[in-house]
Amino acid sequence: MNKVILTAVREFKATALTRAFFFGAVVLPLVIWGVLGAAGAIGLFNQKAEPTVGVIALVDPTPGGRLTDLVATRLDPETQKARIEAMKADAMAHLADMGSVVAGAADQASGFLNFAPAQITVETFTPDADLEPVRQRVRDGELLALVEVNDETFDPGGSFNSSINESIKGRDIDLIKNAVANSVVDARLEDAGMSAPFVRTLIKRPNSKTVTLTESGETSGSEVLQKILPVVFLMFLAISIFTGGSYLLMSTVEEKSSRVMEVLLSSMSPMQLMTGKIIGQGFVGLLLLLIYGGLGIFAAIQFSVMGLIPPSLLAWLVVYFLMGYFIYAGIFAAIGSAVNDAREAQTLQGPIMGVTILVMYLGVFSVMFSDNPNSMLAQVLSFFPPATPFVMVMRLAYTGDTIPMWQIITTTIVGFGGVVASVWFAAKIFRVGVLMYGQPPSLIGLVKWIRYA
Repeated sequence: MNKVILTAVREFKATALTRAFFFGAVVLPLVIWGVLGAAGAIGLFNQKAEPTVGVIALVDPTPGGRLTDLVATRLDPETQKARIEAMKADAMAHLADMGSVVAGAADQASGFLNFAPAQITVETFTPDADLEPVRQRVRDGELLALVEVNDETFDPGGSFNSSINESIKGRDIDLIKNAVANSVVDARLEDAGMSAPFVRTLIKRPNSKTVTLTESGETSGSEVLQKILPVVFLMFLAISIFTGGSYLLMSTVEEKSSRVMEVLLSSMSPMQLMTGKIIGQGFVGLLLLLIYGGLGIFAAIQFSVMGLIPPSLLAWLVVYFLMGYFIYAGIFAAIGSAVNDAREAQTLQGPIMGVTILVMYLGVFSVMFSDNPNSMLAQVLSFFPPATPFVMVMRLAYTGDTIPMWQIITTTIVGFGGVVASVWFAAKIFRVGVLMYGQPPSLIGLVKWIRYA
């Protein structure tokens, strides 16, 4: 046992107590957030794009060009500016109503809406005009677009055709289409003897503010938290598991290729060496989980949503980290002992990571996309050990539904059964492969090693 502990301590120090690890795990994330914060502070996200200047052709069947006047009014820069300000106000009000967790996003959203109004004028054509020369002007870039409105457009369910130049921006396409469509609606309302601005004011939907009642009081932002919390916990878990596992894989490959492994095995058994390496790199992954989890808790406290995160969920995050790490650590240790260099390791690691990514994608789909943590697919994946930690942490983090306790207990037993199986298989492969050199085996070859070890 002393040899296992010494090996674990050596692995942890060789990985975690280095400047490269400190830079990648601590400094780099802080630098990224610092750069994003500085970019927002100096207004890099708020820079205005150059406004579009041009002319559109409109086929107007209304008497006296009434539709043209309505469209021109909506395309007026001052009208656009008022509409943009209204969009900002609606976006900020909507985000603010979703709680303090997204309070900072409101200002950011207003920055992305900070574009200069387009300067677009309207050239009118009658329905009987020859439009082929007009279409050619659109192709040549002389006109931004040709919009063809007919009498049927004003009927309920009517439509109009738009021909645009290939260089026009998507934002301007929406501007032109909305201007014409809303002008048609305004004309319909006026024909019915109603005031279009008054009707639009009446049908504007009210905002809704939701609060969650907890033991500590009222907390807002539960809808957003319900959507992002499972993904956040999945990211924490995946980063810590696969970072620690990758360090274990590369450490094993490096020691084998440099023949250091032979020196180590002269004083301990392969099982002691593998166990010590897995435990040592496990503490590296746990350190990463504590670092990023601590930052997440700090952010939750700052946004006043910590009351919506059950303390038991944090405990389960550690449990599922241990489960997931030891499952994949066994796999990575086995691969590292069977190959001679990093390139060969990537060849064997590729199919395993492909299956893992598929499992994680299915987990996200079964919980988040279906909006049901108790869906059949989520329950089935929960009993598949390589997927158990990822799927269960998302199911538990989804605050909208309760997971049956028997499933939590049973999947935990099944998951740690997968740990035992993974470590057992890894020990057999490690014992055979750690001192073997030459052509690396295939995945089928590794299965044969398990049979004969």
